[in-house]
Amino acid sequence: MRIKIACILIIAFLLPLLAISQQRWQSIFERPGTDEISGCISQNYDKGYLLSGGIINKEGLIVKTSINGDKQWDKVFIDGNKIIYFYAGNTNSSGRKILVGHTGSDPLIISLNPCGEVDWCYLFKNQENFVGGQFMDAILYEDGHALLLASMGNIEEEATIYLFYFDTDGSLLWM
Repeated sequence: MRIKIACILIIAFLLPLLAISQQRWQSIFERPGTDEISGCISQNYDKGYLLSGGIINKEGLIVKTSINGDKQWDKVFIDGNKIIYFYAGNTNSSGRKILVGHTGSDPLIISLNPCGEVDWCYLFKNQENFVGGQFMDAILYEDGHALLLASMGNIEEEATIYLFYFDTDGSLLWM
């Protein structure tokens, strides 16, 4: 009987301690005097996180964190007086990153190396057939190729969904 009571007491005290000792963190990333908007979060090859979004009606913004939520670096992307916004981002196991969204009314993709430096960017402009759009999502393959989902306005239709396929150097292979 004493063993049962001892086990119950141990469980009653041990379970709350285990629940309290689980790793949790909270981080706030802000730029004073700005209104940020979130886009998406993806896990990086080093188990950290890549947060994408933008500063409302201004620049595109990405933040790279460690696995514990500590900010390692952030970058702001500016395109003159056009609004940049990133809807999605993705990372492969070698650390290459892509961000997709729009600048002004044109779809935009930016490829970053593992250090967060720009490798290449691609702005899809075709005003003959399209009246604007954005890249909405992306798959980054291990070989560095990227498959992107885009929503673009067509002159004859409201909006149409497209797939784009890029090679490792940022060349559009097909649409």
